[in-house]
Amino acid sequence: MHSIPHCVWQAMADQFTYYRFIAPFRSRLQARLREERLNVGVDAFARPFNDSSRPELPRLLWDLLREEAFVADFRPDLDDSLHKVHGKAWEDVYYDVIEPLLERLALDTSEIDFTGFDISSITTPREVVALILNIADIQDRGGKGRFVDMA
Repeated sequence: MHSIPHCVWQAMADQFTYYRFIAPFRSRLQARLREERLNVGVDAFARPFNDSSRPELPRLLWDLLREEAFVADFRPDLDDSLHKVHGKAWEDVYYDVIEPLLERLALDTSEIDFTGFDISSITTPREVVALILNIADIQDRGGKGRFVDMA
């Protein structure tokens, strides 16, 4: 804690104060969930995917969800509703969550046709991880074509 300058802590405190006013219900929900999950950390969040082809993925998602949380030190759960808990509409799920993770993992989806796949079906962090792992597996196999046929 001592290595972070006071001005950074102040900016973070101001950010969460701002969120309490613009998103009071989500702020209260996340505050309550945080209190219930004080003993839950990134290891527990990532554990179900330790044997996956991209074990770093759930850790990256954990960090991303915490960066965008409405309260300090929020602890995401794999089964949280991205809409109700994180305030993400389906477009936000893609642009704020999936796309940045694809970029961080250097996954190229340009050869994959997502016609017939409903992005709004991705509603939890667990489903985000599953989707990106499917994309990674397809890319690792040199896959080109329709996602719904390859996943």
